[in-house]
Formats: sequence, C-alpha cells, structure tokens
Amino acid sequence: MEDEPSSSTPPKRKRRWYQFSLRTLLIEIVVLAVGFGWLGRNVERKRQQRDAVAAIVKMGGTTDYYY
Repeated sequence: MEDEPSSSTPPKRKRRWYQFSLRTLLIEIVVLAVGFGWLGRNVERKRQQRDAVAAIVKMGGTTDYYY
C-alpha cells in the first residue's frame, strides 16, 4: 500500500489568470474612455434636443424630427 503518488506523474499546477502588461491595461483604459466619452456626448446632445422640443411645445409651437 503506497499512499504517495508515483514520481512519474508531475503534480498538477493551479491555473493562473491571464496576465496583462501595464501597457495593455493603459491602452484598454484609453479605448474605453474614448468610447464612453463619445456615448456621453451623444446622450447629452439628445437630452438638450429633448429640452428644446419641450420648450418649443410649451410656447405653442410644433416640431418635426429629421432622421
């Protein structure tokens, strides 16, 4: 009776997480920041458009959207 594993099979290693370099991390952060900045600008533009339409309608005017 042998309790120890045979020496012919190496012990299993723990799987490591994928490691990023600092350069890769900074590039990904810049790409995400540009994307979120673009998205935020579009959302703000639509919010201003909605407020302008509400003000025009409140004064009795009409508006049409050009898609």
